[in-house]
Amino acid sequence: MKTSRVCILGGTGFVGRHLITRLTAAGICCRVPSRHPQRHRELQVSSLVKLIEADPFQPA
Repeated sequence: MKTSRVCILGGTGFVGRHLITRLTAAGICCRVPSRHPQRHRELQVSSLVKLIEADPFQPA
């Protein structure tokens, strides 16, 4: 069975942090985009959480 993956927009905020905790406890892999991922390393509570550098104000 494949592991489910979700992208959590707002994952570094109050609600997003709680959502990440619940999803990873259920075995779901979470991708969390952030402009400054180095500021949120505490979110990487397991290998199921991956912080991704993403800035919506910068062109791709």
